Amino acid sequence: MASFQFTYAQAQERGLLLSRYFSASTYKGATQNWGVVQDYRGVLYFANGAGVLEYDGKNWRFIEVGEGAPVRSIAIDGNSRIYVGGYGEFGFLNPDNTGLLKYVSLSSQLDSAYKNFNEVWDTRAIADTTYFLTDSCLFSWSKGKLSCFPLEGNRCYYLSHIIDSQYVVHIMGEGLFSISNGNFRLIRGSSQLSKLKIHSLIPFNGKYLVGTRDSGLFAVDFVNGVFKNFMLLSDLSADAKAINSYFIRNLFYHGISVNDSLLVLSSILGDIIVVDKNFRVVDVIDQNSLGVRSTANFLFYQSTGVLWLALNNGIASVELTSPFRYWNESLGVDGVLSDVARIDSYFYVATGSGIFSIEKRMAETFKPDRFKRLEGRYEQAWQFLYFQNPSDTAWLKPLWYGSNKNTHLLVAARTGVFEISKRSTSKITKVDFPYALHQGRLNRSYLFVGHENGVSRLRYSNGKWNDETLLCKTQHKVVSMGEDNEGNIWFSESIEGVGRIANAQSNAGPIEITRFDSTHGLPNMSHVRIMDGYDSLLFIANGNFWVYNENANKFNPFDIKALNIPGGLKGNSDTLFWKRISSHLLTDEYVTHLNDSISWVSTDKGIFQVRPVKGYDYFNLPAPVISRVVNYDSTLFNGVNFSRFLADTVNGIVLPKILSDFKIDLGVVLPYKRNSLVFSFAWPYFVSDQPDLFSYQLVGYDKGWSDWSTDTRKEYTNLHEGKYIFKVKAKSIFGIESPIAEFKFEVKSPWYRTVYAYIGYTLLGILLIYLIVILWHHNLIQERDKLERLVKKRTQEILLQKEELQVQAEHLRETYEWISEKNAMLEKQKNEIEQQKKKLEEINATKNKFFRIIAHDLRNPISTLVNSTAFLLTDMEALSPEKTKKFMGELNRLALTTYGLLENLLDWSSNEMGDIQNKPTRVTLLHLVNQNIELVQNRLNAKGISMTVDIPQNIELYVDENMLSTVLRNLISNAVKFTKSGGQIMVSASRDDAKCTILVRDNGIGIPEQNIEKLFRIDKSVVTPGTQNEKGSGIGLILCKEFVEKMGGTISVSSRQGVGTTFIIEFPVEEI
Repeated sequence: MASFQFTYAQAQERGLLLSRYFSASTYKGATQNWGVVQDYRGVLYFANGAGVLEYDGKNWRFIEVGEGAPVRSIAIDGNSRIYVGGYGEFGFLNPDNTGLLKYVSLSSQLDSAYKNFNEVWDTRAIADTTYFLTDSCLFSWSKGKLSCFPLEGNRCYYLSHIIDSQYVVHIMGEGLFSISNGNFRLIRGSSQLSKLKIHSLIPFNGKYLVGTRDSGLFAVDFVNGVFKNFMLLSDLSADAKAINSYFIRNLFYHGISVNDSLLVLSSILGDIIVVDKNFRVVDVIDQNSLGVRSTANFLFYQSTGVLWLALNNGIASVELTSPFRYWNESLGVDGVLSDVARIDSYFYVATGSGIFSIEKRMAETFKPDRFKRLEGRYEQAWQFLYFQNPSDTAWLKPLWYGSNKNTHLLVAARTGVFEISKRSTSKITKVDFPYALHQGRLNRSYLFVGHENGVSRLRYSNGKWNDETLLCKTQHKVVSMGEDNEGNIWFSESIEGVGRIANAQSNAGPIEITRFDSTHGLPNMSHVRIMDGYDSLLFIANGNFWVYNENANKFNPFDIKALNIPGGLKGNSDTLFWKRISSHLLTDEYVTHLNDSISWVSTDKGIFQVRPVKGYDYFNLPAPVISRVVNYDSTLFNGVNFSRFLADTVNGIVLPKILSDFKIDLGVVLPYKRNSLVFSFAWPYFVSDQPDLFSYQLVGYDKGWSDWSTDTRKEYTNLHEGKYIFKVKAKSIFGIESPIAEFKFEVKSPWYRTVYAYIGYTLLGILLIYLIVILWHHNLIQERDKLERLVKKRTQEILLQKEELQVQAEHLRETYEWISEKNAMLEKQKNEIEQQKKKLEEINATKNKFFRIIAHDLRNPISTLVNSTAFLLTDMEALSPEKTKKFMGELNRLALTTYGLLENLLDWSSNEMGDIQNKPTRVTLLHLVNQNIELVQNRLNAKGISMTVDIPQNIELYVDENMLSTVLRNLISNAVKFTKSGGQIMVSASRDDAKCTILVRDNGIGIPEQNIEKLFRIDKSVVTPGTQNEKGSGIGLILCKEFVEKMGGTISVSSRQGVGTTFIIEFPVEEI
């Protein structure tokens, strides 16, 4: 919820920047750090006093250089190869066959005459050459060749620089030299710089800023390879002079340019200063921001807006281009923020702990601004008010007025209302617990005070406050006030209610108080904020804006973008950055300057100032780093993507080509027995202190992406043979997804599922079939010989038996014919028996249905009727006439229900016995429907059901009137039965050239889908009690179906449970 502060913003206060500090115990290295580079993945490398540190956002890894040499400088070339220079050692980091970076020494290849050097203070990679600079010798490594450029005598190298994409080295006392083909060339004009200890040459504002260790800062032009127009920075402006003096006193050490708009400069004795193009101090990064006092030896800026500091005592990151600046107890302020104000040269904040102020800097302090607590007993402070002097002729509406020399700054505190003058206060009213202040617009001498008991009014006259009057008493404290264009004073209470006070500023009539509640349109009546919207009064409830409509006596939603403000509303459209501190917010309320979009909010880190963000690229995200892939006890991959096929060999050193591609394919093929992998990953995105979120997928195994989680490790076991791609992506705190990192691999088939195994299986199968055929053929020959012998033996017997068999065959033929006739007769009898059985089963089902109806459905109402009449016989004298009439009415309803059940049973029984014949006549449908509606009119009235009939009068049907009447009676009765009180029933009909359609529709309880098929079947009937537990036999719909079909029509049903049911009857036109 916004709490709007209506002031013009002037000078920006200088606070602390969001930062993170990493101590030596965190990264497990030496305390001192001297340089920072970033590889293609976004992974950072630090020149540390014990070696090289690698940081991927999750894990720190230490890389030893030589025999534990401290590293003083580090660089990276265009091929992502990292070079390091240390004490008596220099070389580069090279990936092994798993992508693990290891140090490779180049200095070991030097001749013994050049090996005696100490610190490599400066390492730079430019084009295809890398330079390692010591005090006495410059070494270059280019295309596999190592060269040395020693200095003789007392000559000494200092540091090197890059100017216009060329390498420049400083020889003390001589000047700056460029190098071409091993030849040194003195740059013209650099002799003026020869004796200065130059630490940085920074392109800035079309010039080069020369930062020297102890002689301050200079500006110089570099035109056509010549230094010109050399001048002290002090000569540019007063601000530049102050900057120059600071770095002379505190010894400049390193500097960089950020986005061509800012300079970040570090010092040995002082702090890190951030200045703009005009050399005005924008920020100061000191121990209050970092949490540690330490010199920054090296500055490195990432495109994501994070500044990395290589410190004498650890490593730190600072969110330099973040919109957030904050103040905490170390800068003199505490408590939850309530309001802010600016008047004259002071800036004030009101918190739950009191009132604090910052006085405008009269001179540059090179420090963050500190708050000072105003003396006095305020306990808690809630709201500031600019009270304009009533005698001032100039008047701006409250949304936009600022302060001038006659403005009175008032504050509502727990102990009263105070007027603030610089750093002193005076109490102007005896009202305790004031929460809201408002100056009258109709009568500007009035001050209205909202407090715990209501609204009071004071008058300002001749420099005094008097005439304190209680205008309105309330049940709860008044937390907000405003004034509409008619001069009415509006107020809101803390728990419930909005009120309006009329005639509070004039004598037009008595004071009138009007109350408003939720019936007037506001969604919530608690803590409604009231705000002057320039042309209208705005009310803020549930985070939305509302405006009161006098004619409708109602609050209507209001679009803040439509606010008619001269010059337009300067809004900060970028709200994503708020997610950066969302986990630290103490409250959802914030204070904002509408005209400059600066907001103030309370967090667990302190009071935050939120400045506008312009052009921040939320999509500038690195891909996650697959830092390690482990296969059982073997490591397959260690983070750096490379190509074995594009490797070079120089002086016996294999140099794999480092690939700046996040799709890693090292040709990994795993045997089936090693088909389990563990992937570890991280994300080198450093804009948040919250845990990173990851989602991953193994293509070929997982069906989709995993849920987002903070897990940085994923294990897959017992993978089937095939080709796989492991993918991982990250999501920033702003909800933006990163590019995807991939790792490809393959799992080989087990030996028993290889092509050769299947070929072997095929050959074995063929051999087995061949052996089976041979054995089978051998057995056949033996069986054939045996059969031949047996045939010879039996032939004689057969011949003897032939004649006897012929005689028997004749007898058998006659017997067969007789049996066939008997079988045909039995088959016919069987079919007749089965038909009779089926008919008996249907009759039995009908019998059971009748028994169930008689035993259950009719027993209940008849039993109730018997008990009720018995009660009347014995206790009728105890009933009053009204109760007797009501009792008899219930008996009549019960009798009618029983009668309806019996009537359906009799009709269905008669139909089953064939006693009912279809005798069609011409029938007027509307008349027949109305007759049947009259039969249930009492039930309709009792349940409050609305009955609608939509049937044209000219529709006539050629049908059996009694049958159709029975059908309509059952359908309408069912609709009443299953429609809840207050429901609707509609009977409609339509006719076209092909058919006439009758619909009976209700919005009752509906029929379960599984019961619809059972509605018209006697063997699977469904009996469901009505909405008021009305009973039924379940035979009505079966009777309807049989009657409709006898009349040549069809009946169907459409129903949705909880929505309603529609029965559809259709008769063909030919039958009409």
